[in-house]
Amino acid sequence: MADFSEQILRLEKIRKRKKIAILMIPALIIVLLVLIKIFFIKPAPSCFDGIQNGMEQGIDCGGPCLPCGIKYAKPIEVISSKVIPETNNTSAVLIQIKNSNLEYGVKFKYTVNLYSAFGEKLKTYTDKDFILPFSTKYLLIQKIDLTKDKINRVEVSFDYTINDWFYSNFKTPDLFDVVDKKLRQTEPGEVGFLELTAQLKNKTNKNFSEVEVVILLYSKTGEIINAAKTEAFNVEAYGTKTITYIWQYAFPDLNILDFYRVEVLTDALE
Repeated sequence: MADFSEQILRLEKIRKRKKIAILMIPALIIVLLVLIKIFFIKPAPSCFDGIQNGMEQGIDCGGPCLPCGIKYAKPIEVISSKVIPETNNTSAVLIQIKNSNLEYGVKFKYTVNLYSAFGEKLKTYTDKDFILPFSTKYLLIQKIDLTKDKINRVEVSFDYTINDWFYSNFKTPDLFDVVDKKLRQTEPGEVGFLELTAQLKNKTNKNFSEVEVVILLYSKTGEIINAAKTEAFNVEAYGTKTITYIWQYAFPDLNILDFYRVEVLTDALE
C-alpha cells in the first residue's frame, strides 16, 4: 500500500512539472521573439531617429537626409547697425550681417524696425536679399524720412526656411575686385554733387546678370559718414565693368569727407 501511495505522489509531481513546463512555453516564446527583434530585426534607418545610421553622414543628416550643413546651419548674425545722416531731413540705416556657414548661403526676407528713445516704433521696413557662405555683407535702407537723432534703436529679424538654403563654391570675396576708385566733387553745371567711378573685375568663370554694389564713404577720422547702393548688370566671366554712382544731394558731413578712402562692396548670386 505504501508503494502505491508513493507511486501516486510521484505521478502527481510529474504531472505538475509537465503543467509548469506547458505554461512556461508561451512565455519562453515571447521572450525569444523579443530577443530576435532586439538583436536581429532592427528598425529601418530614418532621418528622425536621433541616430547616425544607414547612409547618413551625421546624425539624421547627409546621404538620403537633409544635408548636414543645412540641418545644423548657424543662423544669420547681425554684426552692427548704424544710422547715418543722409540729408538734413532724411537718414539711412546700414546693417552689417554675417553668415558663418562654410558651404551654404541663404536667401531671406528681413524686417527692420526703428524705435525712438521712448520705445515707440517709428518705422518698419521689409525686403529680400541673400548672403553667400562664410561671408559678410551690408543691408542698406535709404531715404528714411526721419533725422538721425530721432532713431534710438534698430531691430533686425530674418525669415527663411530649410528650402531657402543653397550650396555654393563661392564666398563673397571670391567673386570680384574693385579697382581704380575715384571720388570727386562735381563741377558747376554737372549733374549731382559727388561722383564715384570704379572698375569692377569679375574673378570667376561665371557670367552675372546682376551685381549688388554698396558704397561706403568715410570721414577723415575713419567713421562711415555715408552709404549708397547701386547695381551693375551683365558682368561677363573674367570681364570688367565700369561702375558710376552720382550723389544727387550734398550730405551734411561732406566737409569732413575723406576723398581717398572709399569702400566698394559687391555681391552676386550665380
